[in-house]
Amino acid sequence: MKLIDCTLRDGGYYTNWQFSENLVSKYLSAMEEIKVDYVEIGFRFFSNEGFKGAYAHTSDCFLNELSIPDGLKNKIGVMVNASDFLSDSNDRKQVLTKLNQLFKEKIESKVSLVRVATHYQDFPNCKLIVNHLISLGYKVGLNIMQANANGISLIGNEIKSFDNSSLEFLYLADSYGSLKPSDISDLITETRKYWSGNLGIHAHDSMGNAVNNSLIAFELGVNWIDSTVTGMGRGPGNAQTEYLVIESERLRKVNLYSSSLPSLIDNFFIGLKKKYDWGMNNYYYLAAKYNVHPSYIQNMISDPRYSSEDILQTIKYFYEHGKGQVFSETEIETAGIQINQTNNGSWNPKDYMNGKEVLIIGPGSSVIEHKFAIESYILRLNPFVIALNTSETINEDLIDIRSACHPLRIIAEISNYSNFQQPFVIPKSLIDEASIKKINNLQIFDYGMNINNEGKFTYNSTNCSIPKPIVLAYSLAIASSAQAIKVTLAGFDGYGSDNKKRKEIDNLLEQYCNSDGSLEIISITDTSYEIPVKSVYGFLT
Repeated sequence: MKLIDCTLRDGGYYTNWQFSENLVSKYLSAMEEIKVDYVEIGFRFFSNEGFKGAYAHTSDCFLNELSIPDGLKNKIGVMVNASDFLSDSNDRKQVLTKLNQLFKEKIESKVSLVRVATHYQDFPNCKLIVNHLISLGYKVGLNIMQANANGISLIGNEIKSFDNSSLEFLYLADSYGSLKPSDISDLITETRKYWSGNLGIHAHDSMGNAVNNSLIAFELGVNWIDSTVTGMGRGPGNAQTEYLVIESERLRKVNLYSSSLPSLIDNFFIGLKKKYDWGMNNYYYLAAKYNVHPSYIQNMISDPRYSSEDILQTIKYFYEHGKGQVFSETEIETAGIQINQTNNGSWNPKDYMNGKEVLIIGPGSSVIEHKFAIESYILRLNPFVIALNTSETINEDLIDIRSACHPLRIIAEISNYSNFQQPFVIPKSLIDEASIKKINNLQIFDYGMNINNEGKFTYNSTNCSIPKPIVLAYSLAIASSAQAIKVTLAGFDGYGSDNKKRKEIDNLLEQYCNSDGSLEIISITDTSYEIPVKSVYGFLT
């Protein structure tokens, strides 16, 4: 049994590939002691969009400054994504140019192994990548993502073309974590029809099978196994290194308890696990069952905007529409709404709030903290009040309408709409008929919503176009369409300065303010967003 530990590479999905020097030093020492065959120390992403830590790029310059124990010399690996180098044309010169930007001759690098991760559709075009890396002196492996027996049979001839080549090994990744022991057997049997060389497995723990599936694969002739310390990795994580060391003690002649790995776990990884909460749960289990990529679950769990109903509804939506196999932030952000598709409405907000101040009530704790003052503000200044989704904060009698726009969230919460007395404003054409039937007895205002990828807000009498289906953006568009005199916010407390959701909303607000027809915005409760603030108490004197 040969082990590749990829803790820093796969665990980086939680830490944005940033790890402390102390953790890395102790980690590398522990890996030397348990005699892993390779430490896959990180990615080498070609793209450099947005900040990611050193272990997303693992440049030779960075690795030269990293103290690597003698026992791990010639045992350092990195992973690249084939899609980073391939394009629609797969121009040979372009592919080689990109590769040469990331990789020198092996003799000049501390990296010994490069794994190329690929989806089925890119597999036929990986030969150029593999052969060039081999020509530079690296050991090279191919990592097939979302591997299953049916998919392997479709690219069988392409796999066969690598057999008896210089490829170090072929890896099968159970990306969804959905494979059962019988599936592992079928997958290996099918792969062996085309590939006689070293075979590896990367098991995800979505259904709690990662270690067991890895051991079954080993019994069936798979000799390379991936693992991470405490299973740290994207979504539910992976087979746990410490468990595989225990299970393979006789084979690998390594004793877990004579190493510093338990101490590493206690001092570093238990705290990280509490912070980031990877590991099996009901959402990952259900997503695996329906072949939904675990990164969707990871992103929603870490985003306070999504409730448990939202997550479950998203899984259901992807399953029913045959989507979600490949992770895309755009897919979750747009909720499957077609960019620039025209979705008309029938309700004109101008009939309700023309020439009035519009107060939008957010879900932040500041609304509860300053509830009396906000309610007094409404009674004194008589703004038109919009509450978001089904958030309950102030006196219901003071709310004029509720707005909701994200189709998945509407579908998840629609059964609760009857608990509220106000009309709901929603983009009705984006909601399935079965869900609409649940609220036929309620007063629904249909204000259309379209999504554009140009970062613009535009408003018509009965519909709008906004960059993302975020309910604040939708509510701002409603106010602008109505030609209100200004917008006041309460309860938009915001996030920390390094939180990507904070940056997302700040960017959205900037896009709104730069659009024709935008209104003056102020917040009457404290906020971390970059908008003017005036105290609600200052209006009550």
